Amino acid sequence: MTAVTVVIPLYNKAETIVAAVESVRRQSFQDWSLIVVDDGSRDDGAARVEALGDPRIRVIRQANAGVAAARNAGLAAAETEWVALLDADDHVHPDHLARLMALAQRHPQAVLCGAGFNYVNEAGEVRPSALSPAIESAPDGLCLLPDFFMETHLHHIPFNSSAVMLRRDVALRVGGFQRGVVAGEDLLMWARMACAGPVAQSAQRTSYYVEPPMSAASRVSVIRRPQQPDVVGAALRELVQAHPERPSLRLFVADWHRMRGVLFMELNERGAAVRELLTAVRWHALTRKDLICLAALLLPAGWRANLLARRRAGKEST
Repeated sequence: MTAVTVVIPLYNKAETIVAAVESVRRQSFQDWSLIVVDDGSRDDGAARVEALGDPRIRVIRQANAGVAAARNAGLAAAETEWVALLDADDHVHPDHLARLMALAQRHPQAVLCGAGFNYVNEAGEVRPSALSPAIESAPDGLCLLPDFFMETHLHHIPFNSSAVMLRRDVALRVGGFQRGVVAGEDLLMWARMACAGPVAQSAQRTSYYVEPPMSAASRVSVIRRPQQPDVVGAALRELVQAHPERPSLRLFVADWHRMRGVLFMELNERGAAVRELLTAVRWHALTRKDLICLAALLLPAGWRANLLARRRAGKEST
């Protein structure tokens, strides 16, 4: 039996799926298998994978049901203790799986292992994701997070969905990825896993997130409107009730609503933005960021859009 299964959900990504698969085939750690779950694609991406003729790669086809259902199908079909995730338009460094397996060996109590990642923009420019000083300074860059929820509140989530490895039995026990979620199913899954056991992190940025082509000026036209009703928020509230021993989980819930509030603000839906920000305050204390967002909502829409565009440009240049 192989040590780790990589699961790639595939939906209409024929132009990028082979590059994603090839990044797995180039791994220095070769004890892997790969499951590509074709989620009802209308292009020939699955056929391109099959044409590689690699016996370690299996393609599963299903009717379109969304990324959560595709990842769950991969989890169910895997036969290994660990399952690593990769999106069909991203790719990984040759040492990605080696680092994740070293992390799991260093911290065998972990149920979720993450790696640092890089952003790749439309021009091919690479910039590293931010990591906290505690992660950056860990021995060999391998650490166990003392409190995942506090870490994400203070320093943002240190990994993305193409940079994680899940303990399969735990992932199945917590119910897998929640179906019917438009966006945020990954954040909910990380929260459920973190409530089930420790989270470990590698400081080496071995995953590459390829950003969609998008200028600051055109962002509003491609923003994914926050889902209503808020399925993820409701599930997170249930998680808080089920795990009173994790008070920092409340910070995660608050930050989820803050994120939704900013998205509604960018869509110029001020009433919805205010409701989300007030919900965040009920879960956590009023913050400087909340005050800035509430003040920005008083500005004319054009001024607010320019302010947000400048803020994004400043963050991207750091």
